[in-house]
Amino acid sequence: MRRFTVWNCSSINPTHQTIGDLCLATLALVPAGQWDEVELLLKAGEGGSWQSSFDSHPLALNGPTNLASHIAVAKVAGVRITPYVVVRGRVAWMTDEQSQIRQCAATCGRCVLNVEPGAPYYNGANDPGFIRNYLAGCNVPGGALEVCLIPRQTQVNELGGGTCIQAWTHPAQIVRACWETYGLSAPPPAPRSLRVDWDIPRLDAWGVPQALRYRVPVCQRDERDIWAPTIWAAAGLQLWNLDSN
Repeated sequence: MRRFTVWNCSSINPTHQTIGDLCLATLALVPAGQWDEVELLLKAGEGGSWQSSFDSHPLALNGPTNLASHIAVAKVAGVRITPYVVVRGRVAWMTDEQSQIRQCAATCGRCVLNVEPGAPYYNGANDPGFIRNYLAGCNVPGGALEVCLIPRQTQVNELGGGTCIQAWTHPAQIVRACWETYGLSAPPPAPRSLRVDWDIPRLDAWGVPQALRYRVPVCQRDERDIWAPTIWAAAGLQLWNLDSN
């Protein structure tokens, strides 16, 4: 399965008023080449709260029934809609957050977990046992979870180092991993076209399980045609985001 995915960022642009608008904007970004599936990631929420509780856009997701409706409309246009959840991991919110992830996966067969360090993002313990228990507590069968991480050493350090990254990418619970490679953090002055091999291969040093070495890159719009023909996009390519770089 070679999937081209577009992240919608956190909020839907007000210029998009219908699911059809979102699908047209997504399809306009597909790079040349063979893609088995075109997908749009919509934020479901965080901390157990659905997106509509803090987002006034009429298309903001408010629950599994609403998500199922969006999926059905987009399918007719040839686009798969998949929810993503910003993982907060705060103990007080965790049960509701895990339930939300479980509902998302049950509705469409897949849910993407956006795991980033920082106060507005992951608030859980940087402990492999905690992370494994968090994922197990989502109780999502059939390998429906994908995790999105940032392959930069500073970000890895903030999330607890390589042992925690291994826990987040444990193949028993995570079916795929995508990596926010935008900005191509290779040392200058190499041109971008020669720098695509720098970010993703470093996963070896962090012990990312062999089963998850799909290494699906997440790139910016102006990097799309750099990454699309490379071996790193063999299992898919993700674009951040729908309306801007």
